[in-house]
Amino acid sequence: MWGFVDEVMDMVPRRRNRGMGTMTAMLLGAGIGITAWEMMRRRNSGGNTDMAKLAQTVIDAVKE
Repeated sequence: MWGFVDEVMDMVPRRRNRGMGTMTAMLLGAGIGITAWEMMRRRNSGGNTDMAKLAQTVIDAVKE
């Protein structure tokens, strides 16, 4: 019985793993999306935001 099953399974074409997997594609797409979002955000804000001022604003907001 198992010999017959093995013969049938040998006749079934195997799935070839060409290219990247689903998780790899999702991670790559997320990385590209985050990078594009950050570039647009920086371009729209002028790109010269002072991080110290931003940090102080956040600290003041938390204190209130």
